[in-house]
Amino acid sequence: MTKASAAKTTYQYLGQNREGLLRLRSDKEAFLVSGTLYAASTPKKPTAGKTKVALVALKTSPNYTKAESDQRFTVITSTDERLRVVGKVVARELVTNVTRQLGWPAPRKAEAGEATAAMPAKKKIGGKKPSGDALLKDEIVRVNALLKLEHDPEVRMKYVSYFIGQSEGNLYKKIKAGTFPAPYTKPGGGAHWKHSTLLEYQAKTAEPKPKTKRSKKKD
Repeated sequence: MTKASAAKTTYQYLGQNREGLLRLRSDKEAFLVSGTLYAASTPKKPTAGKTKVALVALKTSPNYTKAESDQRFTVITSTDERLRVVGKVVARELVTNVTRQLGWPAPRKAEAGEATAAMPAKKKIGGKKPSGDALLKDEIVRVNALLKLEHDPEVRMKYVSYFIGQSEGNLYKKIKAGTFPAPYTKPGGGAHWKHSTLLEYQAKTAEPKPKTKRSKKKD
């Protein structure tokens, strides 16, 4: 039996709802998925002649049990990280604004207590956009999970600023001056660094510990 796969569409990953279901969205549809969010990464020391890719579980819905019939989705996060979701679709609805444009029938209203995938165009917390702290927290969880498996994860500027302990503006000035490692770009844009690059930078710029003079023992 082969595993079921979703259409080759990249979905937006919008986090988990109160029940722990994973929220996905495309231009046409919105989903609630009971499953696991994975990050794909290669180890620091791959086997000779082989490229081994490991899937690291980042978040899992409560009471989720993996099955052969589960669907697989390619998702992208708010920090442009490409991840994978494997699980069961619990609810599916058309996105409201697309429904109006194409003349499709409006999605039915959910009954009280019923799971629904309907969500606003922009995720809001207390009427505001997601805080930088919330996004950074998710990024730290992802990076730490990969480091435990001895991988060398890719990181974005928000994490770099946190890890190095300097503002993003100051780091960009240092990149321009050539005193901080320049990032590399990937298809789709965005600046990326390898975590090992940050460690190398820290090792080079670490201030040497002052030597303490040993007092001579008097005879």
